[in-house]
Amino acid sequence: MLISLFNSLLYLILILPFFIVFSVKTKENFNRILIFSFCLVSSNMILRLPMFFPIFNLLPGTWNWSGKLYAIFWGILCYYLFRSFFTENNFFTIKQEKKNIKCIVLLSLVAISFQSVLSLLFYYSEHSLEALLFQITAPGVDEGILFRGILLGIMASCLKESKFIHKNHISVILIAVIFGNVHALYFTQEYEINVDIFAFLFTGIMGYIFGLITIKSRSILPSIIVHNLSNFLAELIRQLK
Repeated sequence: MLISLFNSLLYLILILPFFIVFSVKTKENFNRILIFSFCLVSSNMILRLPMFFPIFNLLPGTWNWSGKLYAIFWGILCYYLFRSFFTENNFFTIKQEKKNIKCIVLLSLVAISFQSVLSLLFYYSEHSLEALLFQITAPGVDEGILFRGILLGIMASCLKESKFIHKNHISVILIAVIFGNVHALYFTQEYEINVDIFAFLFTGIMGYIFGLITIKSRSILPSIIVHNLSNFLAELIRQLK
C-alpha cells in the first residue's frame, strides 16, 4: 500500500509545477489545487485497495472489479463534495454541445481506430469473456469521472489564458500527461522507478483525445462511452489474433 501512495505522490509531484505556473494566483485557486491533489491521490489509493487488502475484494474474478467500483463511488462522492469549485467547467451532464457533434464523432473514430490498430500490431490476449465484459463496462467510468470530470474540471477552472494556446487545451494536455503517467510510471517493490515509454505515449495520446471529446461536448458521457468501446474492441482484436 505504501508503494501505491508513493506512486500517487509521484504523479502529483510531476504535474504540480506546471499546474501552478499556468494557474491564476488566487486563494480560491490555491484551494482548487489542494482539492485536485487530494482527489488524485485518494482515488488512486482507493482503486488499489483490493490488491493490498483482500477483505475489500468483494467481487469474484481476476480483474479489479471491486477496486473500480470503489473508485466510481469515491469519484461521485468527490464530485458532490467539491463541485462548487468547478461550476464553470462542470462536465457531469448528459446534455451535449450540438455544434461540436461532427468534431466529437471524428475524435471518437480516431480514438477507436488508433487503439484498434495498435492492438492488431503489438498485442495478444488469451480468450477471456471476463476481460471483454470488464473492458466494455469499467475502465472508462471511474477514469472518466476522475480525469475528465473532476481533475479536468478543476484544472480548466484554474488556468489563465495564454497568447498562444487556449487554457482549456492546456488543461487537456496536462491531464493527458497525468493519465499517461498513471499507466506507465511506477515504483517497483524495490522502490526503483520504472517507466514504460510506449505505455506513456499510448495512454497519453488516448487521454488527450478523451479530454478533447470532453471539452468539445462539455460532458464526460461521450468520452466514457468511447473509452469503454475502444478498450473493448482492442481487447476483442487481441483475443482474435
